[in-house]
Amino acid sequence: MAQQDKQELVVSIRMSESQGYSNRLSGTLDIQVQLAKSSARYDDQPFERLAAYESDFAGFVISAYYGNPDFAGGEAYGFRYGYAPEYSIVEVYEAERFARGAKKVQRAYDRLCADMGRPKGLGQEVIYVLKALGIKRAFVPVAPGRTGSYYRDWRPLTTAADIQYHIDQTIADFKEQHCQTSDAA
Repeated sequence: MAQQDKQELVVSIRMSESQGYSNRLSGTLDIQVQLAKSSARYDDQPFERLAAYESDFAGFVISAYYGNPDFAGGEAYGFRYGYAPEYSIVEVYEAERFARGAKKVQRAYDRLCADMGRPKGLGQEVIYVLKALGIKRAFVPVAPGRTGSYYRDWRPLTTAADIQYHIDQTIADFKEQHCQTSDAA
C-alpha cells in the first residue's frame, strides 16, 4: 500500500445564540476538528468528517459558553476541550486513542501557557489549543443571506489572528447587543 500524503486538519467553528435554562440569551462556541477537502468547489463544504483511522484527533472538540451576564460578566466561561465520541459506547481502543491525543494536546497547551502566559480571552485560548493540535486554518459559516467568496456557505480563516479576532469579536458584538452593563458610579 502506497504512503498517503499527510492530510491537513482544519476546524469548523460555529457560534450560536439560544435561550438558556434561566430564560436568558447566551452563546455557545462549538469547534470540531475536520479533514480539509482539497477537491472542494464553491458549492461544497470545504471539509469532511475525520475518521479515527486518519488521525488521533478524530472526534476532538472545543466548546465554551459566553454572553450570560450571570456568569463572568458575559465573558466566556465553561471552556473545555477533549473528545466527543461518535457513538454512546466508547470501546477500549477508542478510549486509549482519546487519552493519547488529549495528553498530547494538554502537554503542548501547558508549554504554550508557560512560554506565552495564560490566555487573556476565549479567542486566545482557542488559538493555544489549535496550535497544540497543529491546526492553522478554520472555517466559519457565512452570515445568513450572504454568500462567501471561496465557498458559498463557508468563510475560511487562514491565520491565528483571524481566528482569534472572529471569536473575540463575536462575543463583543453579542455582549454589546444583549448584555446590559451597569455603569454605577
